[in-house]
Amino acid sequence: MSDAGGLHAGTPQPFIRTPFAERFAAISPDGHWVAYESSQSGTSQIYVTSFPQSGRVWQVSAKGGTVPKWSRTKHELYYYSTEDGRLMVAAYRITGDTFNSEQPRRWSDVKITNPLTGGGFDPAPDGSRILAALPARGEEPQISRNHVIFLENFFDELRRRTPGGK
Repeated sequence: MSDAGGLHAGTPQPFIRTPFAERFAAISPDGHWVAYESSQSGTSQIYVTSFPQSGRVWQVSAKGGTVPKWSRTKHELYYYSTEDGRLMVAAYRITGDTFNSEQPRRWSDVKITNPLTGGGFDPAPDGSRILAALPARGEEPQISRNHVIFLENFFDELRRRTPGGK
């Protein structure tokens, strides 16, 4: 398989082979590490291993985590806490071929929408902000995540509803 630019996909090869469920792999900005979720401890946690050759594995989360994302400019790894629905961040440093993670901390006290059921988050390139989906509050009706809403003829409807119809 190739694209218009002439890139060719190689043969897919397993990166990590365990009897556990691993998912949501994310390659670090420097290309030397992979963060991922695994159930190897009995609950979903965030782990890091070297890349492109996997080796030693370091657990980053302590109380459950999913959907790891690397900061592009800081030595920080973000993830969604499966314990309380908040965004967590763990600063890290690399010493030789060793990944050293600090104790994870809440990035914010605001709960975000579970990225597994609709929503998600993404750190800004400069690492100062995060774009995240937040749960609806108060009296707002919550739309089922099993529905997609298509809005057709938007501009016709807008003209109909505005004074002068222009």
